[in-house]
Amino acid sequence: KALGVDSVFVGHEHCNSASVLYDGVRFQYGQKMAVYDRCNYVNLSTGIVEGSYEPISGAVPIIGGTVLTLSKTDGSISDAHIYLCKDAGGDVNWNQWADTDDAADGEIAGLQSGTDFTVGSAIRMRKVKIDGQNAYRFVAGAQAEVAIKKENILGKNTITFDVYLPDKSVNVLQGMSALFSLRMKFAGSDSQYRGYKKVDSAYPTLAVGHDQWKTVTVDLTQYIDKANGAEWEGFYFVIAAGNTLYLKNITFSYESNEILGLKKDAGFTVSGVEISETKIAGIQSYMVKATSETAKVLLTPSLLNGKTTLTFDAYIPEDCRGNMLAGHKEFTLRWKNSLGNGYLEASEIKFGEWATYTFDISAYSDSTWTELSVQIRQGNIMYLNNIMLT
Repeated sequence: KALGVDSVFVGHEHCNSASVLYDGVRFQYGQKMAVYDRCNYVNLSTGIVEGSYEPISGAVPIIGGTVLTLSKTDGSISDAHIYLCKDAGGDVNWNQWADTDDAADGEIAGLQSGTDFTVGSAIRMRKVKIDGQNAYRFVAGAQAEVAIKKENILGKNTITFDVYLPDKSVNVLQGMSALFSLRMKFAGSDSQYRGYKKVDSAYPTLAVGHDQWKTVTVDLTQYIDKANGAEWEGFYFVIAAGNTLYLKNITFSYESNEILGLKKDAGFTVSGVEISETKIAGIQSYMVKATSETAKVLLTPSLLNGKTTLTFDAYIPEDCRGNMLAGHKEFTLRWKNSLGNGYLEASEIKFGEWATYTFDISAYSDSTWTELSVQIRQGNIMYLNNIMLT
């Protein structure tokens, strides 16, 4: 631009006929003029444009030419016109695919595009607002996938998502009767989840219905078990060709109906607390409510001999933040043995989420234990699971 250039043109790149005006300078590829080799095709049902070496069923090629009009006086280019041939994009009513959805006016809950998932080349994605909710809109020009990145699914066994299907999304997947499906991949072996009839019997092939938001939760445990412990390799939403799907609040979690680790009475006892079994944030756990100033969870001393590490998972509600033991945090580890007594503190306590706490007790592994306990400030609540001594 500093040199007076107002336009930059290059030859065609088969599937790239882009023309962009940026900061007063036009950058343009020439429009491809024939179907030889590879070119763009437009799906006449969806408006999706994709490149191909072979003709695409239900689509026409986009071919034509580019005309550059130069000023007679100074040679400047006022515009660069792209002309498309009849039956090759020139007589397509592009307005039929004009976007009628409002743009999203805020963040979309759950996994995020780019950071957490990617989309196939046959999918057009946009952040929109539908039925009052901010969501990702996926329009599938061909059967295609939304791929969840691996790091979001490792160690998880449950997916929850909110989905909205417009009434025009009626196409089914190849070889299936579902409008979309979930695909799980484990180290080379695939499983297909088709159980939407279990979610809502009114829709045998897809329970979410049309023109309404529906929250779907799927327990993936059985598929993980069938993979014989193989590591997650991928997770996909598969959308039938021509369908539109709106998604938000995609989340993966670990949920359990079993309390892991040491059990009450055999593995530990309690003092000054109320204890019950419940589920918090999808995890079955012991709810320990401190009702006295000496509230504690005491590990069975005979289990401590020769152990070097105590680990447990804990969920501490946000409203416990700041309610601390004198000279300590919201909870602390109390030890007594033949070597003496003292306290061990967690380096960081997290609130409103599950966290794993690990304490090194190797310095006392050869001692005779009197007590190893988790002391809790009166009024605080701890949810405990997976208490382990190793």
